[in-house]
Amino acid sequence: VQTCALPIYQAVLQHARPGQLGREVDRRAREAIAAHGLAERFTHHTGHGVGWKYHEPVPMLNKRSEHVLEPGMVFSFEPAVYVPQLGGVRNEDAAVVTADGIEVISPFPVALG
Repeated sequence: VQTCALPIYQAVLQHARPGQLGREVDRRAREAIAAHGLAERFTHHTGHGVGWKYHEPVPMLNKRSEHVLEPGMVFSFEPAVYVPQLGGVRNEDAAVVTADGIEVISPFPVALG
């Protein structure tokens, strides 16, 4: 499951940019996991805003999000895969939207090794 979750995480890193809609980032993450045949196991949102309360409503990275990523926004990205009777994995980091992309501000190794 971990090896399937990593491509979702990487899809967020590659596609989260200023001007991008939250739902587009979520769509890319879902496409990455669907390529591994586990689309139905990705039942979680891709991410959410981070602020004073940590779970902030803007920007949301989910199927319906109309939020446009803008420089200075801070969000978590936490794609997850859950398999009944087995367990799951969620790779989570926080990032800030920059003028030309995102910068991960809480990097943690996501590969098993």
